[in-house]
Amino acid sequence: MVTSGRGPGRLASPATASVLACFAVVVIAAAIWLGALVPGGDLGQNILNLIVFIMLGAVGLVVARAQPRNPVGWLLLGGALGLALSTAGGDYAVLVYRLGHRTFPLGPVAVLLNLLWSPAIVTFGLIVLLFPDGRLTRR
Repeated sequence: MVTSGRGPGRLASPATASVLACFAVVVIAAAIWLGALVPGGDLGQNILNLIVFIMLGAVGLVVARAQPRNPVGWLLLGGALGLALSTAGGDYAVLVYRLGHRTFPLGPVAVLLNLLWSPAIVTFGLIVLLFPDGRLTRR
């Protein structure tokens, strides 16, 4: 139960940021592996994109652990995770639907994950608006 935002029950904690970052690393590793399985895919471009996602996630992890109440770190971490899930989902959907690997489960889930690129892009607009202290500036 989340009460006042203090103590071990709060959602925006450094431990939560670490768990999300570990999940993002696993998803990025899976995306690299899935990208290598797709014949004719541009593996170099996939790896370059995923390096960018790792950098965004690393900065998000540092900010979210240091200042859990600042939404910029959480948005960076969530955006990197969303883009990595979208990349992995897209490659998985190609394997299932275009290349005919029907034995792979969760094809429809992969199609839905592929759509996560759009909310992830929106988070970067929010980051620009909320930078540096997590509040909208007033003039």
